[in-house]
Amino acid sequence: MALPICANIDLTKILLLKYSKTKVQWNCPVYAVKMLEEATHADITFEVAAGGSVKAHRDVLANVSPVFAAMFRHDMKEKLTTTVKISDMTIDGLKLFLILLYTTKDVNDAGIEALNDAVDKYFPEFHNAMKKYQVESTLGSLYICALERNLNRDNCWIYYQSFTKGSAIGSVTCYKYILEHYDEVIMSNNFLETMKQDPGWVCHVVRDASSEASCAWALKNFMAALKRRRTEATIFI
Repeated sequence: MALPICANIDLTKILLLKYSKTKVQWNCPVYAVKMLEEATHADITFEVAAGGSVKAHRDVLANVSPVFAAMFRHDMKEKLTTTVKISDMTIDGLKLFLILLYTTKDVNDAGIEALNDAVDKYFPEFHNAMKKYQVESTLGSLYICALERNLNRDNCWIYYQSFTKGSAIGSVTCYKYILEHYDEVIMSNNFLETMKQDPGWVCHVVRDASSEASCAWALKNFMAALKRRRTEATIFI
């Protein structure tokens, strides 16, 4: 009797797929995904500070991320060793991120809800990893959909500020959310903290509106909501 293969990553478990007929559209050959699942010919190990490790393949990751490419192709410690230490992700969050890099841009209707649930569960890690490893071109559409689902009045400014100046992906989505939910956003404690720490960001939203009309609309809503806020409590800007 053959011994069971020790899975490096269980796609079904991580993606929480409830439907046996779910089909995933691969970004790389199917055999590469199989190699990730079973760690076949894996040549790099990721160790998570919180505990746990997972194996992967340098060439696959280098092809989807310029950061990984620099790690593995230049004289950095990651090229000279077989281990990369990760301090800002959980082991399950890391596994999901690797699965996404190897596999998904789309799944059929039966599996999309399960995929969304998995991404949403680890979204803060997913967000940070996407920016850190510069995989916008690989996960852009998947990320934007997840960002839209996860934005709320308390975190929209945090996510908006996390994008570097001139970065279109994500920042436009946050910007649109802030404009469309001005009344809610301005009532949040996060808005007040943002005003205290960096009021320029609030001015930036109004100043850089996509058109004069939207700028006037945003400013009107901003002042009206701010006036309502002042009736409830005294704030200093």
